[in-house]
Amino acid sequence: MKRRFLTMVLTMMIILFTLCTTTTVVNAAESEYAWILVDVIDYENAEKWAAADAHGSYIVKHGYSRGNYSASTTYEGDDPYDTGLGGALSVKANFTGVPDIIYPNKPVSLKFSFVTIEDTVNKLSF
Repeated sequence: MKRRFLTMVLTMMIILFTLCTTTTVVNAAESEYAWILVDVIDYENAEKWAAADAHGSYIVKHGYSRGNYSASTTYEGDDPYDTGLGGALSVKANFTGVPDIIYPNKPVSLKFSFVTIEDTVNKLSF
């Protein structure tokens, strides 16, 4: 009876030791690994915006800085049927919260905003 009890206690101790060791290793591994921001590539697409602005009937503008982007298109072409064809559309986007380090199983909060600054478009499809 004593031998059986001793065997059970020893088995339980080995199981508990294994669980504690595994938990410790997992927790240590979580703090060792992370996504680290090493480079930011800014891409404002300036060539395509310049090509769009070359159109004779539209004035196209854009602005870019890290975390902010704005664009506007204004129609200044003819209105051959006098239907009120014209207008402008301007939008702005902002984003913040991109962290330098992202840890596993930790939440990351990003904020995005996309708003219309001006919309006076009439009988056009921008």
